[in-house]
Amino acid sequence: MVSIIVPFYNSEKYIEQCLFSVQVQTYKDIEILCISDGSEDGSEDIVRKFTERDSRFRLLRQSRANAGQARNTGIKHAAGEYLCFLDSDDFLSPDMIEKMLNKCEEKKCDVCFCDADDYHNESGRSIYSKNRYLNQYYMPNVCPFHPSEISDVLFQASTSVPWGKLFRTAFIEENKIEFHSIPRNNDIYFVNMQIALAQQITYIAEVLVHHRVGITSNLQNGHYETPLLYSYVMKDLYRELQDRNSYTIYERSFLRLAVAGNKHIFKRMLSHGELDDFIKSCKQMYLELNLFDAFIRIGKSLIERSDRLNLDMFLDYVLDLNSLKQMDLYDASLEGIFSQTINILREKYVEVLQQLPFNRSGEKVGIYGAGKHTQGLFAIYKKLIGTIDAMIIYITSENPLGYKEGMREISYTAIDDSFDAIIVSSYIYNDEMLDNLSKVCGRTRMISFYPQYKEDIFAIFCEKDGILDIL
Repeated sequence: MVSIIVPFYNSEKYIEQCLFSVQVQTYKDIEILCISDGSEDGSEDIVRKFTERDSRFRLLRQSRANAGQARNTGIKHAAGEYLCFLDSDDFLSPDMIEKMLNKCEEKKCDVCFCDADDYHNESGRSIYSKNRYLNQYYMPNVCPFHPSEISDVLFQASTSVPWGKLFRTAFIEENKIEFHSIPRNNDIYFVNMQIALAQQITYIAEVLVHHRVGITSNLQNGHYETPLLYSYVMKDLYRELQDRNSYTIYERSFLRLAVAGNKHIFKRMLSHGELDDFIKSCKQMYLELNLFDAFIRIGKSLIERSDRLNLDMFLDYVLDLNSLKQMDLYDASLEGIFSQTINILREKYVEVLQQLPFNRSGEKVGIYGAGKHTQGLFAIYKKLIGTIDAMIIYITSENPLGYKEGMREISYTAIDDSFDAIIVSSYIYNDEMLDNLSKVCGRTRMISFYPQYKEDIFAIFCEKDGILDIL
């Protein structure tokens, strides 16, 4: 049996669609525990109708606490061998439970991930963003895997939310890890500790959860109201990893998680709240947990191994330190290591960019893709190498879309042998573009960067936050 835990609070607009998506699951041996967190609207009435029609549904009630406490209540009442968490404004694909359960059972795994898309509430459209909820570039080629196999990116391989995952119940009970009972960020500690403690993890690279966005009740919209909670959660996560002798293994990923969360809240607070207390809280956390020393230690390790590492490893590190600077969380002790890693990053970019025939006047070069990737590519090329003298032609997957005024565009189906080179300029659609080109390109040289990298190494340089200036 699979226990599906659905906490809710004043969700009458969305909960019926949520519960119906659970009711029609192709795998039938399920129980659905709906925990009212002190709901005051018609949500409980809607849940009662499901309980009256289908004995698999149960309504549990608690005084207003938060979604984390409601999930803990659900776990205590769950009878299934596996646990699935679902937010009351989201919904599942009909075969989600069946596919994830089969995957877990097949490989005897503690945790299974799946992918998700964003369901836009106003338009009713689902939009998929590759690697947003399940970063397949971070996943090993062979499943199942132990979390230490992706130790540097474990907490970035999936989001810190409980939905889109299937957990083995006995595994959760053994770990004695609970959700935090706080208004926001109550899932970060639970989810990341479960992932770090798992013996076997697997995943399904399919969209099986539809996450509703564009609603004011979404908890992520109110981070500026409780900005200090993130530091509280990260301190607990740090200490628990230390107590379980796991922190050293996942230190790099932990640091990335800390910086990313701080930056997310910082950006939201710029227009909503007072920053002083938030910055003070963050600095206190970094000092208390010795995270500045950890950054220095990791930086030295990167420098020692620089000849064996791709530039994306240095890019991640430099971006993290640059984010600390932007948030006024930078410590003077980082200056030396920051300068050294920037120099190595610059050298590695020059090596890559020198492969491009941009400086050859008269050559005809196709750029497949005209988004942020190409904008960033041109920006960093001009910064580190020089002017672009080749004749540039944009290549599109469909009919020309007018990406660049005054620039020539053609569909990839119109490519001929007159091109000297074609550059694949997309991180997300790299594989699809290469497949398209293989059908039409004869002997034309194709240049593709991304298969060897786990990060988008160009798009970041078209963003207006001073990234290009640090090189």
